Amino acid sequence: MMWGWHDSAMLWWMAAGSVFWGVVVVAGIYLITRMSEHDRGAPAAAHRQIAELPLEIARRRYAAGEISEDEFKRLRDNISD
Repeated sequence: MMWGWHDSAMLWWMAAGSVFWGVVVVAGIYLITRMSEHDRGAPAAAHRQIAELPLEIARRRYAAGEISEDEFKRLRDNISD
């Protein structure tokens, strides 16, 4: 049986369709992994901001004038105990 023009055109369309859907699947997997990496990174960044030491907070508040020297000394003594 000889291959006609219709048979080879059908083969090309099938190959193009397979490539298209392969690209769609790979792009979907890529997007899902990027989104999950982004979600995993957010709590870590928030945790780094929260992980400020209490003495550093007291020093920052004293430097900004939010607390007095006596209050800073009291906080420092309580923290170091």
